[in-house]
Amino acid sequence: GSFLAISEPHNSDTSTNVGKVYLYTNVGGLYNLTQTIDPPRNSVSLNFGYSLSFSDDVLSIASFAGIVLTTTIFDADETLFDLDQTEFQKVNYDPGVIYVYEKVKNKFIFAESISYDNVTKELRESVIINANHIYVGVPAKENNVYVGALYDYRKKANSKGRNVSRELIQPVDLDKIQ
Repeated sequence: GSFLAISEPHNSDTSTNVGKVYLYTNVGGLYNLTQTIDPPRNSVSLNFGYSLSFSDDVLSIASFAGIVLTTTIFDADETLFDLDQTEFQKVNYDPGVIYVYEKVKNKFIFAESISYDNVTKELRESVIINANHIYVGVPAKENNVYVGALYDYRKKANSKGRNVSRELIQPVDLDKIQ
């Protein structure tokens, strides 16, 4: 194909295991880095790029259930507990999310996200795009029994997550007007 996507789900440039995807374009038989895709949101253990899939002009990028610790801050962080040794944190299991990107003028832009909340911490997603369908395999293990689900997300054929609302119109060349 003309594009190659390589993911780095454990990239920690901005936070621990946020992830990143590198997009290469085939030019004369050589692949050149043309775009770096960061996740639309920055969350610890997002693992953006855990699974990738291409179809025509669509790229899906999966993240899997990370553990997100949210620290409670009181009164603009002025109150300290136990000489700043105690923090109040809430543990959130981030459900898996599929980020869908669509090609617009040779760049992939974020179009939509698909999330689901009935996953366990053992979640490991597999994503496959086929025409206007995105299939997400969600295997899991509960009480030493392997269970799971297959989700089929679809949209109308040839529809886009985003529509072009305006385009640059080249100004009139006044030298060509007689």
